[in-house]
Amino acid sequence: MKNRRLTFKFTLMFAAFTFVTLVVSSFFSYITQNKIYKTQRDESIHYIADYLEKRFSADKDIFPNMLDYLVTHFKEFKVPEDFTEKDVEAGKLEFARLFAERHPGKVLGEDILFTELDDELKQIYTIAYLEFYTIMLEDAVK
Repeated sequence: MKNRRLTFKFTLMFAAFTFVTLVVSSFFSYITQNKIYKTQRDESIHYIADYLEKRFSADKDIFPNMLDYLVTHFKEFKVPEDFTEKDVEAGKLEFARLFAERHPGKVLGEDILFTELDDELKQIYTIAYLEFYTIMLEDAVK
């Protein structure tokens, strides 16, 4: 009888010790995994930010001027809600064609500034590049 009670107490203590060990181990495992997740998330955000910074800085002064134009003329814009990369390329080609007709031999951002363009060219450029940047941001998130 004493032997059974001792066995029962030992089994109960072993089960309690095992349970406490599992809880503590799970807690520390959760904390460790959470730190790893946060580190990886921060690295991912850093890589995305670097990519976007390089991409936007490649457009130099055109991007801020385009945003200023967009903010001041946003009511005039008819940006489609659903567009593809083909639509973006079509917009860029349309802008390039009109730009070449109106400013032959000039390069945007070097020979002529965005602010010197007429409103039609500004609008075509802004819509095309707004779509482009939207797709680029969506791709960066993936």
